[in-house]
Amino acid sequence: MNKKLTLLLSFIAGICSASAVTHAAPQADLFPLKSGNSWTYKVTDPKGKTSQLKHAVVTVPGKNGAILYKMSVGDKVKVYSKRDGKTFLESVEFPGKPAESVGFTPAKLVIDDKIRMDNVWKWNGIRTQGNAENEHWQVFPNEKVKVPAGEFECVRVGGLLVRDKVMVYQTRWFAKSVGVVKSVDVQGSEKTIQELIKYHVN
Repeated sequence: MNKKLTLLLSFIAGICSASAVTHAAPQADLFPLKSGNSWTYKVTDPKGKTSQLKHAVVTVPGKNGAILYKMSVGDKVKVYSKRDGKTFLESVEFPGKPAESVGFTPAKLVIDDKIRMDNVWKWNGIRTQGNAENEHWQVFPNEKVKVPAGEFECVRVGGLLVRDKVMVYQTRWFAKSVGVVKSVDVQGSEKTIQELIKYHVN
């Protein structure tokens, strides 16, 4: 076998090998919800006051054998589901205050593990109290984000939420196999920031 043919075969083998690895690579979870997972955030409110907020997950049986993921966040519990690599927010519960709990029809898409830059998605739905609500989200170029927990390569998504003529601009940074690293909510001149301090992911 001559030298040129050997090099050509080596080159083709390299391409096939690289392609196999690329296509076989599993998609990393951008919002890992498993029982026992937890995240602690530094919260900076519009007045510059800081506090800490812990998010912790437990799994519970859902309808038709599905699994629901309940995440305690301060005085509320966010209920999520996962389907085909997508994470949905089903409801927000306030233990001891059922009248304040809200469900979403349809469930809200939080993030899709297969998301790509410039993807957009919308949510138009109804809260259980009957309030109409809509959201429009877009995926921006990946960014490196530095927070107290470290520096992460993140998928950045930005959204506009409109409810009862109130507009809230939201930005979320998701890191693979970690979850939400940073979030910023802006309503009028008021800004609330959450930055990851520490986390435990199974």
